[in-house]
Amino acid sequence: MRIAAAADGATSPSALSSLLNATASTLDCVVCGDRSTGNHYGVRCCEGCKGFFKRWLQNQNTFVCRQGTDSCVIDFDTRNRCQYCRLQKCLSLGMSGQPRQVLPVIDADLDSLPQPTALQQILLDPKMEENDEFPELDLKPYEEEVEQARSEVTAVQQRMHKFERLWKKETDEYLAKKAEFEQIEARYLDRRDVYLEALENRKRKLENAKSDYDTKMRRLNDAREGCFDRDYF
Repeated sequence: MRIAAAADGATSPSALSSLLNATASTLDCVVCGDRSTGNHYGVRCCEGCKGFFKRWLQNQNTFVCRQGTDSCVIDFDTRNRCQYCRLQKCLSLGMSGQPRQVLPVIDADLDSLPQPTALQQILLDPKMEENDEFPELDLKPYEEEVEQARSEVTAVQQRMHKFERLWKKETDEYLAKKAEFEQIEARYLDRRDVYLEALENRKRKLENAKSDYDTKMRRLNDAREGCFDRDYF
C-alpha cells in the first residue's frame, strides 16, 4: 500500500513534522526535564536548552566544569549552574547543528510507518467535527462577565465625566473670583499709592511751614534782643 500524493489528501512530510512536534510538545525536555516545545537540533527539548545550544553553535564558546568533576547533574533547577556539563549532555543526547535529512515519504510503504493514535487522527483530520472529546465552549458566562465589566466601566466613566464637569465649573468660578479680586487689589494699590503720595506731600508742606515759622521766630527774637540792648545802654 502506497501513500498517495498530497493533492489526493494523503499525509505530507510537513503534516508528519507538525504531528511529531505536537506530540513532542506534550513531553518533557530530554536535557533538563522542563516542558518541551518540540524537536530542536535533533532531540526533544525545551526553549531554554534550544537557546543555549543555539548560542553555543553561534559563538563556539569553551566551557569548564565549575565543580571540576565533568559530571554535574543537569535538571530544571541546576541547568544554569554548569554550562560545560549542560553542553556535554546536549551533545551526548544527539543535539547537532547539522540539518537533519528528511527522507522522501511519497514512495514509503504506509504499513511501515507507525500508526497514528486516535488523538493524532483527530488533529490531522481537516474536517474535524465536534464530538464529546471536544465539547463546544460555552462563552455565555464570559460574555456576561464582559458585559458586567463594560457596564461598570461605563458607570465609572460617567462619574468621571460628571466630576470633570463639576471640577471645570468650580475651576472657572475660582478663576473668575481670582480675576475679580486681582482687579480690586490693583485698584486698592493704586489708591493707596495716591493717598501715600498726597500724605507725603502734606507732610513736606508742614515741615516747610514749620521751618519757615522757626526762621521767623529766630529773626523776631534777634530783633527784640537788639532793641533791648540799645535801650539799656
